[in-house]
Amino acid sequence: MYGEAKPIVDEIFKATGENGKLDIICSHDSHVVVLASALFGLKTGLHGENWCRFTEGLFFTGEREDFTAYWRGEKKRFLNW
Repeated sequence: MYGEAKPIVDEIFKATGENGKLDIICSHDSHVVVLASALFGLKTGLHGENWCRFTEGLFFTGEREDFTAYWRGEKKRFLNW
Protein backbone atom coordinates (compact mmCIF):
# COMPACT_ATOMS: atom_id res chain seq x y z
CA MET A 1 0.00 0.00 0.00
CA TYR A 2 3.00 2.33 0.54
CA GLY A 3 3.65 2.43 -3.20
CA GLU A 4 0.14 3.67 -3.96
CA ALA A 5 0.14 6.26 -1.17
CA LYS A 6 3.56 7.88 -1.67
CA PRO A 7 2.61 9.78 -4.87
CA ILE A 8 -0.53 11.10 -3.15
CA VAL A 9 1.49 12.34 -0.16
CA ASP A 10 4.04 13.89 -2.55
CA GLU A 11 1.29 15.83 -4.34
CA ILE A 12 -0.30 16.99 -1.09
CA PHE A 13 2.95 18.57 0.04
CA LYS A 14 3.68 20.04 -3.41
CA ALA A 15 0.32 21.80 -3.46
CA THR A 16 0.52 23.20 0.08
CA GLY A 17 2.86 24.83 2.49
CA GLU A 18 2.52 28.59 2.51
CA ASN A 19 3.32 29.61 6.09
CA GLY A 20 0.46 30.95 8.15
CA LYS A 21 -2.21 29.45 5.92
CA LEU A 22 -4.57 26.51 6.28
CA ASP A 23 -4.69 24.34 3.18
CA ILE A 24 -7.74 22.20 2.51
CA ILE A 25 -7.49 19.49 -0.12
CA CYS A 26 -10.63 17.66 -1.20
CA SER A 27 -10.33 14.17 -2.60
CA HIS A 28 -12.27 11.02 -3.30
CA ASP A 29 -12.92 8.49 -0.57
CA SER A 30 -10.67 6.00 -2.35
CA HIS A 31 -7.66 8.31 -1.88
CA VAL A 32 -8.48 8.78 1.79
CA VAL A 33 -8.71 5.01 2.28
CA VAL A 34 -5.42 4.38 0.44
CA LEU A 35 -3.66 6.98 2.59
CA ALA A 36 -5.20 5.81 5.87
CA SER A 37 -4.40 2.19 5.01
CA ALA A 38 -0.78 2.93 4.16
CA LEU A 39 -0.14 5.34 7.03
CA PHE A 40 -2.10 3.59 9.78
CA GLY A 41 -2.03 -0.04 8.64
CA LEU A 42 -5.76 -0.46 8.07
CA LYS A 43 -7.22 -3.43 6.31
CA THR A 44 -9.98 -2.18 4.07
CA GLY A 45 -12.67 -4.31 2.54
CA LEU A 46 -15.04 -4.13 -0.38
CA HIS A 47 -18.04 -4.17 1.95
CA GLY A 48 -17.13 -1.03 3.88
CA GLU A 49 -14.90 -2.33 6.65
CA ASN A 50 -12.71 0.60 7.73
CA TRP A 51 -13.95 2.65 4.76
CA CYS A 52 -13.97 6.38 5.44
CA ARG A 53 -17.20 7.98 6.50
CA PHE A 54 -18.94 10.81 4.65
CA THR A 55 -16.80 13.99 4.88
CA GLU A 56 -14.14 12.17 6.93
CA GLY A 57 -10.54 12.92 6.17
CA LEU A 58 -6.95 12.93 7.28
CA PHE A 59 -5.05 15.88 8.70
CA PHE A 60 -1.38 16.56 8.04
CA THR A 61 1.04 18.94 9.73
CA GLY A 62 4.72 19.49 9.00
CA GLU A 63 6.78 19.19 5.85
CA ARG A 64 7.18 16.38 3.32
CA GLU A 65 10.21 14.78 5.01
CA ASP A 66 8.88 15.21 8.57
CA PHE A 67 5.11 15.20 8.93
CA THR A 68 2.44 14.06 11.35
CA ALA A 69 -0.79 12.47 10.18
CA TYR A 70 -4.02 12.35 12.19
CA TRP A 71 -6.81 9.84 11.56
CA ARG A 72 -9.75 8.88 13.80
CA GLY A 73 -8.09 10.13 16.96
CA GLU A 74 -4.73 8.54 16.17
CA LYS A 75 -1.57 10.53 15.58
CA LYS A 76 1.55 9.22 13.86
CA ARG A 77 4.80 10.94 12.88
CA PHE A 78 6.63 10.09 9.65
CA LEU A 79 10.30 10.87 9.02
CA ASN A 80 11.64 10.47 5.46
CA TRP A 81 8.63 8.32 4.52
